Amino acid sequence: MRLSFLFTALIPIFFAAGCSSFSGNSGSVVGSGGLFFGTPGSSDIESGKAIFKPERFSGFEIGRTTKAEVVDRIGRPNGWATSKSGELTMQYWYVESATAMMQIIIYTELNFDPDGVLVSMKNTTWKDLGRG
Repeated sequence: MRLSFLFTALIPIFFAAGCSSFSGNSGSVVGSGGLFFGTPGSSDIESGKAIFKPERFSGFEIGRTTKAEVVDRIGRPNGWATSKSGELTMQYWYVESATAMMQIIIYTELNFDPDGVLVSMKNTTWKDLGRG
């Protein structure tokens, strides 16, 4: 019940119509694009790219870090959405641990004001029992 409410509430925000673009490592994230609440691919898990490492985020400061700095440091987000007021949400997917039967997925969400400055950052953990 709670999960269906969450998706119902977030779908209009994350899948808003608009210009979708992402430009290299410059941090130019405009409109909405990518996907939210997905699962990291096997190749990203095996290469280590999708393994959750808290130190990736250790230098980010609320009120100071910009979206360009985030993208330059950790790469393209898996999903991003811009509200009508210009606020941006970017989401990255990681795996904390994985076994043959389950993986623990961490969704890291970063929110930016219309000027592209970080205003909040949080991690949400999800247990995926469908693996294997």
